[in-house]
Amino acid sequence: MEVISEYSDQATRFTVAEIIETVIKLLPSGDDNNRVDPLLLSYLRKSSDDKFKLNSVQLEVISNSVLSLLHSTRDLRTVSLGLDSLAVVSTYKAQPIFSYLSPEYLSIESIQSVSIHAVDVLGNKLDISAVDVKSLRPLGAVKEGPSKDSNLFASKLEPGDEGLFSIDLESIALSPGVFVLTYSLQIANRKASLTFEKYITLTAEAEFTNLWFGITEAKQVHLSDLTPLPRPGSISGVSGSSTAADYIHVAFTVQAKGRSDKGIRRPHQAFVKFVHANTSTVTVFTALTSDAADSFTATSSSIKYQLGISLSDEVETFLHLSGAYSVEILVGDPALAHPLEWTVGEVELTFPAKVKKELPLYVQSLLAASDNSLTTLPEIAHKMREPAKRASAITSTLFTALALVPLLVLVVFLLRLKPNLKRLQSPYSILFALGILGTLVLYAAYWLGYSGASFYDTIKYLCLLAPVLLIIGRGSLASITAARLAENKSE
Repeated sequence: MEVISEYSDQATRFTVAEIIETVIKLLPSGDDNNRVDPLLLSYLRKSSDDKFKLNSVQLEVISNSVLSLLHSTRDLRTVSLGLDSLAVVSTYKAQPIFSYLSPEYLSIESIQSVSIHAVDVLGNKLDISAVDVKSLRPLGAVKEGPSKDSNLFASKLEPGDEGLFSIDLESIALSPGVFVLTYSLQIANRKASLTFEKYITLTAEAEFTNLWFGITEAKQVHLSDLTPLPRPGSISGVSGSSTAADYIHVAFTVQAKGRSDKGIRRPHQAFVKFVHANTSTVTVFTALTSDAADSFTATSSSIKYQLGISLSDEVETFLHLSGAYSVEILVGDPALAHPLEWTVGEVELTFPAKVKKELPLYVQSLLAASDNSLTTLPEIAHKMREPAKRASAITSTLFTALALVPLLVLVVFLLRLKPNLKRLQSPYSILFALGILGTLVLYAAYWLGYSGASFYDTIKYLCLLAPVLLIIGRGSLASITAARLAENKSE
């Protein structure tokens, strides 16, 4: 695309149009979006002033891809190209429209109106001519028939101050929770209406009341058998054992705080967390409701929870880790203004040591222990083989000298030779002597490790040099024989 941008002025218009037409076919159509550069539209804009034919699906996919890229990058060039692509998309009538609610999170203490807005891909606000609210339902509610319809509000809205379309939530009997708002809106200068589905969250303050804790041998207990928790961290010196078949019992109530007449929704998450003091291993159990609030859409002024843990049944869950555990109660939900946390205290739990089973080979993975470990693995210290015992300095020196003796004898023998260059009169003899010298140089280069003289390179050179030396050597021997015959005749 950069090449097209640079050379579009030099190339013929027909050639550039052909290239652009081919590239446009690569734009995403909704089926295969990962193979296309979302900034492709910016390059095309620089190559031609013509408006390309793009359908609504392509425009939506391109916009979502570019927006996702802009949220994940800080590169200024990428941001600039992304904004250029969005600017091109905004010139189409079929450009995607985005809608949002303001605000999306409200407190039940001060319910206010929620306004509906629409923007284009560049974030510019668009004029809304009509809004039709289809439904307002609690999240998770199912419509099974006209008589069981959970729709809380449906109406066509009228524009208010500054032309905003708003929903007055205070006039609707709403309780804390998450609600799904389905509506269609009409944008000025667009024929078709657009349908959106957004979420509204009404939050409420909550607090813990009536907390109880105890470790007993009985599976079923009454609150009178447990210890009340008047303040955080009030439990200490309590112990339990799996061999004694002890049970841990936790009971607590989550109660609305403030406008209790609205109540609270059953929290989506209610846990009791155990943290091992020595290893920081966390074990979590889910607390269950003990009253009529059995669905996440039901509301009540207070919701009771209870939890019973059999230590003998949960030995594997606690990973056989005996010792001190800190106990906490955690409650969270999108409809809670703030998550709740209560530190119960510290208890001492005893479990039997884990018995290591010797399994046959390949019954389980060889790395099963490390793969299933929740603790830091020990550092592997590789122990290398100890070096072999070396000979003494005297013995090694003696054998080194003995190995050098043949080399010394060869050098002395060569020095005592008297070179006779009379036979090097023919060209074949000279070339053969040079070939032998070249072979010796090749051997030396290999042993000295010069670049270009590796083992395979040396073998290749020798294969090329050997036939040449054979021919030259034969010619050299022929010339020497002829010279000797001439000397014998002269004598």
